[in-house]
Amino acid sequence: MEYYSYFEIHKSYEQMKQSVDEVIRRKDAIEKVFEDISEIIFLGCGSSYWLSLSASRTFSKLSKKHSLALKATEVSMHLEEMKDRFKRPLFITPTRSGASKELLISMEYLKKVYPQAKILTLSEYQDNQMAAMSDLNIALPWADETSICQTRSFNCLYISLLAIAGQLWSKKLLDEVMDYLAMCETLYPDIETKTKKIVNQMCDPEIVVLGSGPAYGCVIEGAYIVEEMAQHIATYYHTLEYRHGPIVCANKNTYLFLCHTSLNNEQLEIDMAAETKHKGATIICCGFDDEKQVADWNFTLKGDFGEEIRGIYFTAILQSIAYYLAVASGYNPDQPQELVKYITY
Repeated sequence: MEYYSYFEIHKSYEQMKQSVDEVIRRKDAIEKVFEDISEIIFLGCGSSYWLSLSASRTFSKLSKKHSLALKATEVSMHLEEMKDRFKRPLFITPTRSGASKELLISMEYLKKVYPQAKILTLSEYQDNQMAAMSDLNIALPWADETSICQTRSFNCLYISLLAIAGQLWSKKLLDEVMDYLAMCETLYPDIETKTKKIVNQMCDPEIVVLGSGPAYGCVIEGAYIVEEMAQHIATYYHTLEYRHGPIVCANKNTYLFLCHTSLNNEQLEIDMAAETKHKGATIICCGFDDEKQVADWNFTLKGDFGEEIRGIYFTAILQSIAYYLAVASGYNPDQPQELVKYITY
């Protein structure tokens, strides 16, 4: 049986293309909302926060403006700490529903204390509560999932942000986005073939994911989707932080998924993988250009791609792992127990 989430993961590149096309179509409106701002502040809940964590690194690097990501769940509990922190902020809110309670609480307060602020929302709907607060809402209705977990919408929201950054500040990044999407029809079947084989050999696995840099939020999302969809614990660490303690738990049941994100320090990543393999772990290297002898499995991404594209590629791999692990465990990947699309309480 193939569930809705099968298509929402393994065919999501079709909707990702639509999302990038929409960003390009809205070029003039996007440029206008970025005029006369001093900071770029991302705000999100759950998966939307993790893609914001990655996007904020890219926006900071390319725009030369202060940029950071805030958890709406944290902001909503400590609103007073948000006073007098920014000058002329642009708040960017990538959101599946535009109706998550913590996001609305946070933005209502931030609009009050920063009346001069602008708000850019990316959501799946033209009309929602967050869009109503915004100077510009970019609607991506094709990103919506029938299943509960945020998979296709994560991919569409994140690649839309990369397209915005590329369109505003980096033709190289925008070209990478286009080149990656052109490859996806070939890449995704390869992902599916390998992830099925990896899951079939797993027996009570300890899943660990490692990454760094602008891709780190995408790496964390990879661990989260395994926990949500497959209801299986997955832990995440910065690549080199893993050796500072957690590696003591590595053993023959450990499956280490390593995202190639340190483009100038690849050997450090390989050394980290080799240390873990020495303890009996299975090593899965994701995004390396050439086959690495240290790895038991390689997901090779050919081409001159930066950390952002390697991050979204890594997330696609872990989404597929989550799907097949859920099915193998007898769970419905479309409806993990007690999980809802967004929090309204």
